[in-house]
Amino acid sequence: MGRKPTGVRKRILKASTELFYIQGYSNTGISQIVEQANTTKSSLYQYFNSKKKLGYEYLKNYNQLLLKRVIRIMRKSTTPEEFVERWILGIKRSIQINKNYNGCPIAGFHFQLEMTENENKEYIKRLANRWILVLGIYFSMKNEKGHNNSSHDSQQVARMIFSTYEGMLTLWKFTKNESVLDDAMILMKKVLN
Repeated sequence: MGRKPTGVRKRILKASTELFYIQGYSNTGISQIVEQANTTKSSLYQYFNSKKKLGYEYLKNYNQLLLKRVIRIMRKSTTPEEFVERWILGIKRSIQINKNYNGCPIAGFHFQLEMTENENKEYIKRLANRWILVLGIYFSMKNEKGHNNSSHDSQQVARMIFSTYEGMLTLWKFTKNESVLDDAMILMKKVLN
């Protein structure tokens, strides 16, 4: 079992999360994390033996947060189309509210990993597969209730929706054009029908 979270550990996680998301994993140094967390390197290494370990915690925490949000949207949505609308509108709201919104934190992190960082890359691959599985289960349940008109199997629909989501956020990050989100909603609805 790991250590219970302490004030120092929480500050380190908060600082690394903010810095990794806003300026990037590869652009963030341990000294910067320590300074923002108002702690020392020895304290950081007491809880996290490497930057890779901090990266893993970042990925795990963001994945849990985002997946909880999506599941909450699923529960509120009667149809898959309503789910897609609520999901995209939630992203639009995040962009408008958060001036530091930087797209998908997990994809952004992955794009910055060195070729040799296979451990975190494998973890991200598992996270993506989990997202596809959760979406697939949701679409399958809606299909059983007659809410999904797609002739594709639920896992294929999930892959198509998830790839549209990731592509949308990547293109938005490049262009900062919110109409990309509207386009993605249209594409997702076409996949569902």
